[in-house]
Amino acid sequence: MFSYKYKTYIETNGKLPSFHVYNYKTMKEYNGFVLASKMPVNVYCRDRNQVLQEPKRLPLCGNCVSESQKRLFKMVARGKPWYDYYVLEYASSNNKIAKKTKTDGYVVMWKQISEAVREKNDYCCNNYRLDLSDEKYFLEVHHLDKIKTNNHYNNLKPLCVLCHATVDRGHLFNFSKHPIKENSFIEKYIKYIRNHNSENLKLWKKQVDKVF
Repeated sequence: MFSYKYKTYIETNGKLPSFHVYNYKTMKEYNGFVLASKMPVNVYCRDRNQVLQEPKRLPLCGNCVSESQKRLFKMVARGKPWYDYYVLEYASSNNKIAKKTKTDGYVVMWKQISEAVREKNDYCCNNYRLDLSDEKYFLEVHHLDKIKTNNHYNNLKPLCVLCHATVDRGHLFNFSKHPIKENSFIEKYIKYIRNHNSENLKLWKKQVDKVF
């Protein structure tokens, strides 16, 4: 069995809804999910106010993919925390899949490696221990030696987007070109940042003022 949003804004969102095989917080917070046992499924387009003529095959939710991979690694880890097995053994091994890279230079399993590092560190920024467990989107993982394929654990550091953006001049320049994510983070956590991360805040504001 799986669940999916039967009624959704397909044209507005530019895509079909995903289907889910695990119960997540978002599914509990929002209504409109229905259960199904096979693909393809019928989908109602709110933009057109009608059911699509042809049943559709939906993509699997990215969070469900991550969760299924976590469960797989939990079994392989044999009692160890899945993230310890992943970042300390698998990600830094000579396994062909672990070493395979994408066009952007990151390994194909980078999303899973990043998740493992962040969970191992309780979803906190390593610079000033800001807890981002409820908004993991604002927590990223930095390669200390700037080599994207070096995924040994001692080369990976979880940082909030502000600390990541200000880690050096290169990052500061690149991140400030499209500052939406960073500015959203700053706006939300401004009081905490002013008290614990004011130097990086000053660097960021100075750079953004130059660009814009």
